Parts: sequence; C-alpha cells; structure tokens
Amino acid sequence: MLRGIEGFVAYYLLDTQGGGFASVSVYENRASAEESTRAASKWVSENIADWTPNPPTVIQGEVAISAAR
Repeated sequence: MLRGIEGFVAYYLLDTQGGGFASVSVYENRASAEESTRAASKWVSENIADWTPNPPTVIQGEVAISAAR
C-alpha cells in the first residue's frame, strides 16, 4: 500500500521489545508523507484496531541527519 503512494522512499517497522512497535516511513515530500499517514490510519482502523490497546501516535518531521552506505 505504501509503495503505491507517489514519492515513497522507504518503510521500517521497529520492534520496541515492550510489546509495541514503531514505524518510520520516508517520502520525497510532505504531501506524500501526509497521504501515507491517512492511508496507514485507515488500514490500522480496518485491520488491527482490535489488537492495539491505544491508538497510534503520529509524529512528522523533516530529516535532520541521514547516513547511508
């Protein structure tokens, strides 16, 4: 689903080891990132809302530092 959004760069799902997860999505621009947030919110509410005790927290921001091979 996320790959189908224009501007998609990467997606990461992190296991926080405490029974929770965190995800990071990277897009080329803010509009694409905001579309991703809307799509992911809809997917969560339709597919896994019953499994999560609390609604997800969404934070957005610009890349401040990056490193790659």
